[in-house]
Amino acid sequence: MPSAIITGGSQGIGKETALLFARKGYDLVLTARQAETLEATAAEVRAVGTKVLAVTCDVSQEAEVNN
Repeated sequence: MPSAIITGGSQGIGKETALLFARKGYDLVLTARQAETLEATAAEVRAVGTKVLAVTCDVSQEAEVNN
């Protein structure tokens, strides 16, 4: 099964990309700064039938990425 990491995956282009990849059968790791919207998107991806790991993270902060 292919997999992808999508940053900014909770809304806008990131969310739409996540849903597109999910429909194509990808397992996903989604990151975003806002946990609530990230979890809502993760639930939509799961409803498509693929695996998703949602990680709250601000990728502009090196310490958060390293964690």
